[in-house]
Amino acid sequence: MNLNEVGTRIKSARHEARLTQEQLAELINVSPHYIYEIERGSKAMSIQTLEKLSITSVHRFPFLGKFHALLKRQPFS
Repeated sequence: MNLNEVGTRIKSARHEARLTQEQLAELINVSPHYIYEIERGSKAMSIQTLEKLSITSVHRFPFLGKFHALLKRQPFS
């Protein structure tokens, strides 16, 4: 999966959850511009940001549930 695909999925899930970029950014403690860049596929997010997104929003973003489960089994060093 490339950055554009990840960004498109996050944007789609955000829309389904009826969140603005600002609201999502506040939930995971990043800037709205960072969310914008991720959704455009122009910026890769760190593992830490992806983890925060999956933990904070696992019910709003079901596709991140698998990633969250993987982190719980095998944390990154």
